[in-house]
Amino acid sequence: GRSVSGGSVVFARVPRVLLVVLAAMLLLPGVAAGAGWLPAQGLVPVGQAGSLAAAAADGTGTFHVAWATTDAGAAGATIRHAWRAPGGAWQVEDVARVTARTPVRVELAASARGDLVIAWDHLLPTGVAVEASIRPAGGAWSGPGQPCAPGTSGLPVDDRWLDAAIDGRGRAIVVCVTSGVGVESHEGAAGQPWSGAVLAGAGAADPHVAMSEDGEAVVAWRGTGIEARHRAAGGAWEPAITVSGAGTSATEPELVAEPGGAFLATWTLYSPGRGLWAASLPAGGTWTTPVAVSAPVFSLSSASLGAGGPGGGVAAWAEGSALQ
Repeated sequence: GRSVSGGSVVFARVPRVLLVVLAAMLLLPGVAAGAGWLPAQGLVPVGQAGSLAAAAADGTGTFHVAWATTDAGAAGATIRHAWRAPGGAWQVEDVARVTARTPVRVELAASARGDLVIAWDHLLPTGVAVEASIRPAGGAWSGPGQPCAPGTSGLPVDDRWLDAAIDGRGRAIVVCVTSGVGVESHEGAAGQPWSGAVLAGAGAADPHVAMSEDGEAVVAWRGTGIEARHRAAGGAWEPAITVSGAGTSATEPELVAEPGGAFLATWTLYSPGRGLWAASLPAGGTWTTPVAVSAPVFSLSSASLGAGGPGGGVAAWAEGSALQ
């Protein structure tokens, strides 16, 4: 799963399995208790397969979905975007074409004003690259750029080795893991080149990025525990901080930006068993001391994190067959 948020972070995730028909469902905002979800609506035509669906909501109340569509017997895939404005119907458009093979990651993020970024992996003759397209609020999709050059490492399924976020000025950050290099951060905007920096050395994995509307950003990853770097809007990346505490066996980070300007992170800690822990970075402050969100249980899995206005967050996880 992935998190629910306002601002620039993906708020929901359809499980990463091949879907014969990709369907979208919405919970009507402001409806009376018990009104429930709208009926599912298929977004992929018969004869095609949709997978890797990602979803986001912007501040206008418009919902967005991105995914990869494949035709039966055809190589490669098409990256597609669907949206539904308040009270409207779903509309679908093509964003980019991916050759060779279907991507294994598709990430989508939205800003409050409606800026969008979609990032995905693309197998090329020289290696795996990460590509991205940006759509400014009210504008058109940029031609796919390549923030992460071929050589990006393919990590285990549970390690999301690319992520994306976008601020309210239409500037996006894409993070990825490059074999032999480490965690990279690349920033760009529609019609502008991508500029990058290495944030963590070889061995770092599972990067996550979150941005505020004004461009403040945090990137977190699994390294020596859960590490993170912060960057003020328009500033330089600050040194890495081990958010989970030194010497911890921490993994599976999640990260969101809160509308009030704070950032919230969770991770799984083996202590023994599997416990969910959290820390936050208040606006203008420093990372708080980690706190336990759950008891340590060996069956904890599938943790997800969300943020909501004007602040605070919600974490969800599975303990065996129970959802907490």
